[in-house]
Amino acid sequence: MTTPYLSNGKILADLLKEIHKKNGITTIICDEEERIIYSNTENPETILSLIKSKDISFFIHNVTEEGKIEFEGKIYKYYIIVPVKSSYCTILSESGNFITSKDVFLYEAQKRLENNKKVLIILVKLHVTQDTSYLETFETKLTKILSIYREIVFSKLENDYYIIVVPFNEEKELIDLISKLELAILPSTSKKEENAVIAGVSIYPLDGSKLEELIEKAKTKQEIVSSFYEIKEVSNIISIQRLIERAFKEKLFVFHIQPYFETWNLKPVGGEFLARIVDSKNIYTPGFFIDYLEKSDYIYDFEALLIDEAIRIAKKIDNIKDKKITLSINIAPKTIKNYIFIESILKSIKSAKLCNVYISLELTEREIIDEDTLVYLKELKSIVNLEKIPVKITIDDFGSGYTSVKTLTRGVIDSIKIDKSIIDDIYYSKEKVITVSGFSFICGKMGITTIAEGVEEEINLRILRAIGVDQVQGYLLSKPVSPEEFLRIILTVQ
Repeated sequence: MTTPYLSNGKILADLLKEIHKKNGITTIICDEEERIIYSNTENPETILSLIKSKDISFFIHNVTEEGKIEFEGKIYKYYIIVPVKSSYCTILSESGNFITSKDVFLYEAQKRLENNKKVLIILVKLHVTQDTSYLETFETKLTKILSIYREIVFSKLENDYYIIVVPFNEEKELIDLISKLELAILPSTSKKEENAVIAGVSIYPLDGSKLEELIEKAKTKQEIVSSFYEIKEVSNIISIQRLIERAFKEKLFVFHIQPYFETWNLKPVGGEFLARIVDSKNIYTPGFFIDYLEKSDYIYDFEALLIDEAIRIAKKIDNIKDKKITLSINIAPKTIKNYIFIESILKSIKSAKLCNVYISLELTEREIIDEDTLVYLKELKSIVNLEKIPVKITIDDFGSGYTSVKTLTRGVIDSIKIDKSIIDDIYYSKEKVITVSGFSFICGKMGITTIAEGVEEEINLRILRAIGVDQVQGYLLSKPVSPEEFLRIILTVQ
């Protein structure tokens, strides 16, 4: 889209000539009334609307530069749009931590997410009670404090919010940084109401994988605090990290097993390992620490403990002939992709020389649906079959909102555990009955065992038995018990 008038203008011609030296650059030029009068791309109206609406997803994938130029007494506005993979991005980049250009900041922030295992997103706004002199020096102080951290970038958003993007590896680094932020952001005053900010945080990848998700998550967690250590999210990270460190050092992990039973005769056929952290004062259930643990490097140490305990119990059961039992352990998503660690797990299980006991690796439906994970599972299954290792693969939380039916056709799944949300109140819902019946029929044809989770009422058990679900687990039949009690349940039933 162009006009002879503009194309003959020397200033615009020089501008276009300079811009077109850069490969892959989109250019849009508008007149004073924002009408497009030149573009070298299709759909310039759409691109311009994305820029004006400050669309975050657009700015993450493109760096834009805009400006005005006077030509023969008229003002024209130009936009240069550069895909982030273009080498021209370096021309548009800014030095230092504080980035004034929103699109450049979003590009730099997204790079931090792609290149680091953990990133803390902090939204902060000065409290209205703070005096004008402090407001004026805030940005300078923040820039000075953060200048020693090369990977940290921050910018100012709408409504006077600052966003700080903090890559970190270990929680100790985060604690150190937070103490520095205290100096930078909080004024020196004895009045608590003045020594306050509005802040919210989110963590990559725990709260999301994209910057816009993380920003929205941080907004939902905003609170007025007089210390960053008061922020619930930060406080939880620090306390959970310290708890897990202490659990390893003081051997505070305690394992329980929740049995599951044949639906038709209620004989025990397996059990799922569950972990708690227990000290002299508290019992911490998995809901408190498992999300953090799975995304930290501590997960490998934890799963090594879990495997050792599972093999210990398996050996005791294996001494009893004809007791075909499956012991299930939950595996984190990144574990299945860690070939060296998985190889060590398989080696441990193989060396146990189990005859009647299988170890089942459980992955949630959300995790297993990833195509890369399926490739790893296919390789794992090939090794297990070739070397005759007593290992099964289970989909946990099946039917909890993600379509994993395709995984059933890959030949890697031995069993599915139907999510509790489907089992609850199944006697009230024809749709739930049909859904579970469908799972049971399809899996039965494929030789995949079906296990119903969260069975808590007798009527649910009767319906599941009528439908043909193979096995059931839940408080109606047994709560989680100690390994010793689980052995007693298994070994005393004929």
